[in-house]
Amino acid sequence: MMENTLVVSFMFTLNQNRMAPKEKAKELVDNFLPHSTGNSNINEAKQCALIAVAEVIEGLIETDFANRFSYWQEVKQEIINL
Repeated sequence: MMENTLVVSFMFTLNQNRMAPKEKAKELVDNFLPHSTGNSNINEAKQCALIAVAEVIEGLIETDFANRFSYWQEVKQEIINL
């Protein structure tokens, strides 16, 4: 059930391109943080967020949404910078 909630939450955030990339990066990492374990939970949350963003980027490439592609590339970089 928790996984479905996370997927729904993430899918909802896909449509909210009004956030700055840095804000979106933080939101995504924060969404994954409660699902991470161990001493390096922030790193696990970042890895999960990067995987999710990679999926979004791949989908955008396949559907040719170039304007959204650059936004998600920036989100990816901001996750790395956190």
